[in-house]
Amino acid sequence: NEYIKKIFSNEIIRLSESDRAINGIGRRIAKIANLLPRYKDDDICLCHGDVRHANFLTGRDGKLWLIDWEAIRYRVPASDFNQLTHDWLTEEEDIELIIKYCKLRNIVFSVFLLEVLAYRVLWHLRTYNFEVNIRGGKKSDFDYHLGRAKEILNKVEL
Repeated sequence: NEYIKKIFSNEIIRLSESDRAINGIGRRIAKIANLLPRYKDDDICLCHGDVRHANFLTGRDGKLWLIDWEAIRYRVPASDFNQLTHDWLTEEEDIELIIKYCKLRNIVFSVFLLEVLAYRVLWHLRTYNFEVNIRGGKKSDFDYHLGRAKEILNKVEL
């Protein structure tokens, strides 16, 4: 878990001091990273890395195909759920999918949901930091991502 905490820490450090202070987001992000379970080797699997609406195609035969595999890596499965509500599923559909996944894998829903939410916070932070701090984009164009990270943190009451 030290590796996961370091990833979260790196993204917190990349935020400006004023962004970290907003609603105590820096402290709250560090707290969610500490709540993640300790991962075992068999918790890691091959993940797509960019599961989102635009990467699904329906063939003429009606079969669903997942495309765009260049982000494939060994990760925790929760990381593949991080973009599902960004521009695709409603919150209700998202929860339904997570429940089905948990039943299929025989894992505890509340624990897995916390992991998914933590990785969503991380995804929004990374997107914000990349667009603003690396590419030099205007903060106001990407404040949505900090707002979503705060909303997610509020859901888990951090």
